[in-house]
Amino acid sequence: MLQDLQFLSRLASPKKALNIAKNVTSNRISRTSSRYTVWGKTYTKNIETTTHCNLRCPQCPVGLQTLLRPQGYMTFDDYRIIIDEIADHTVLLLLFFQGESFINPDIIRMINYAWEKGIF
Repeated sequence: MLQDLQFLSRLASPKKALNIAKNVTSNRISRTSSRYTVWGKTYTKNIETTTHCNLRCPQCPVGLQTLLRPQGYMTFDDYRIIIDEIADHTVLLLLFFQGESFINPDIIRMINYAWEKGIF
């Protein structure tokens, strides 16, 4: 139980809790008034750390090697800049899109850095 509370306290800083409350409130106002209202920032982010993959999935442009954008790895320095910008309001970070994240040589450093900034 104590570990759960410590875990939640890392993720639920006052700024993050206020941001989530703004999002929930503006969502409810938007639904009831039929007018878009957006007060908070997104608290879930998705970062693609690489566009490489070691699989050849038949439906994936990375696997088929038909991806039209440049392929490569995100550098740790670029990643750190992004995390520093979003750390105050982001609770959850998903490190994938079309590439296989664990191929990036800096992925463990990236995960640790996000955790140090209070992002799950």
